Amino acid sequence: MTKPLLIALLGLFSLTGCERSADEIRPANYDILAMETGHWEWDKTAFFGPQYTPATEGYARQLIFTANNQLLLRRSNQSDESFSYQLAVGQGGVPTVTFNTKEDKLTNNEVKYYRVTQQNGQQLLQLTGEEAYRDGGGYETYHWVKE
Repeated sequence: MTKPLLIALLGLFSLTGCERSADEIRPANYDILAMETGHWEWDKTAFFGPQYTPATEGYARQLIFTANNQLLLRRSNQSDESFSYQLAVGQGGVPTVTFNTKEDKLTNNEVKYYRVTQQNGQQLLQLTGEEAYRDGGGYETYHWVKE
């Protein structure tokens, strides 16, 4: 292949793009919390003092982040609730998610630092209130359940 033909083909591919799987490239607006089909299953909410879990509260709790910036809060034996959420980058480059589920007992600051990690082959989500020093150090942990 001649050099001019190769350059022309490369230019054509850059204009039209190549199809790639979702694993190879993520769009600029990729939302790591929405991930894929599934939900974040609540493990616990803890403060400097009390700790709440599905066992202590008597219900399971799930967070489902949708592609249209809606958060579906699902609790066993209760009606689903929907809230809007927003992703951003906080001070120091730490990723944040903003939402308010208006829960009395499991309150946390509306702006939460989030961290997604993998441990023992499982995706984990940790949410920590941006003002943890004011709201009792609240943090929540969840694990990913793929459907």
